[in-house]
Amino acid sequence: MEASLKSENVQQVIKTIAGTPERVRKALATGLARALEDVVGRAGTTFMSGPSKTQLGVRTTRLRGALASEVVDAGDKIIGRVGDNMPYAAFHEFGFHGTIAVRAHTRVRGWLNAKGQALKTHQTVNQLGAYSLGKNGKPTAPVIGTYQRDIRPEAVRLGLSGFKGLSQVRAYARKINYAGRPFLKPAVDATDIAGEINQELQTLKAA
Repeated sequence: MEASLKSENVQQVIKTIAGTPERVRKALATGLARALEDVVGRAGTTFMSGPSKTQLGVRTTRLRGALASEVVDAGDKIIGRVGDNMPYAAFHEFGFHGTIAVRAHTRVRGWLNAKGQALKTHQTVNQLGAYSLGKNGKPTAPVIGTYQRDIRPEAVRLGLSGFKGLSQVRAYARKINYAGRPFLKPAVDATDIAGEINQELQTLKAA
């Protein structure tokens, strides 16, 4: 920071110098918060849609809805966090290699409609992006991916009717070798966090 110190502005210069650390921390926090909001947006769209072999694909929207970020001013440092509190978020983000114990359970074998015919359970639905204006001036929503929507009747989803048969599955150990389909790390890598912070710091020069 450069300042010209004269008798008529000495108090203002002293006030500016004294307030600089707080202003800098505020600018750092603001820039970081904006960058992490961008990370959340990218994770929920760009990296949660697409081919199921590489990206999760949105099914129930619970995982995407639990994405969140926060910024904390700890005085000597600014801490930014981004994450997802759904229990299975870490499983997809980091993958898993090992053995899990599967409890004994009842499995439903197929679903039937009122006529006794096999019932289609899921439907491929387009995942739409932000609206834009088409050539005809009407709003359009580009397709950015697809997901499988559960289209079973509510009674069937609740297990109250329409099941074809039940089978009892004994408890067993299941080996899992899952590389994961991360959505947070690639979103962080794709976001110019330092650029957002620097942009906010530039406002101090103009102040």
